[in-house]
Amino acid sequence: MVLIVFRLVALGFFIYATIATADAFSNVDTQAPITSTLSFIQTAIVTCYFGLGAIVAVLNRDLIKQVTAYRNNVRYAPLSLSQKLYWVLFEAIWVGACVVCVVYWSLLYTPGTHVGFADLTMHAFTIIALMLDFCLSRQSFALQHAPLVLIAVGGALLYVVIYHAKTGYFLYNFLDFEAHGPLWYVLTVVIAAAFFGLGWVFSLVKSWALGGRGYAQQIDAAPHNHGGPYNTLDDGYTMSV
Repeated sequence: MVLIVFRLVALGFFIYATIATADAFSNVDTQAPITSTLSFIQTAIVTCYFGLGAIVAVLNRDLIKQVTAYRNNVRYAPLSLSQKLYWVLFEAIWVGACVVCVVYWSLLYTPGTHVGFADLTMHAFTIIALMLDFCLSRQSFALQHAPLVLIAVGGALLYVVIYHAKTGYFLYNFLDFEAHGPLWYVLTVVIAAAFFGLGWVFSLVKSWALGGRGYAQQIDAAPHNHGGPYNTLDDGYTMSV
């Protein structure tokens, strides 16, 4: 119930924050509208995540109670494709939020300038909310998902290149490959990989703290088609407990 309430509150907050951010910058004269930036797109995806997460948590609340009561005897079924995609979505937006926050505060923010609600939403509140979701749920990081997450990061960088090709404008100066070459593109992927590794470590720590109940143990390699014992994310059936 706590997770459901949290996700519903987070959903409401980010819906409001996304609309407020778009409205606040609607009359600002910039070369690129705020809705075109990776920070805004990331925030919009986080909003969708909490919406989907609330639905999944509500639909599986009865199963969650059963698994909690009979944890040691649970036998699981393979996760569906949609559940696996939802799992990877969490990993991707968590890594993306970390990268966005680090890049903004270290490269783009000018010390001493005013920090508004929109800046905090896109560059702080997203990762705080996702960390709370990580702690309240059994979401985790699986190493076999790392290539998919890095492909998503590469897709975001490709978006920047395509945007420049269509408008002649780089969304971020440090990604101006005409001035800096591919250096920052490579570094961004490396930073993303490092954050994925950090998330994996967090998963191990959470697994240890929960007595081995929270970490997804190589689900794609597990013998889930043979009715093996529970050892997967969200008790084998649900992605959001």
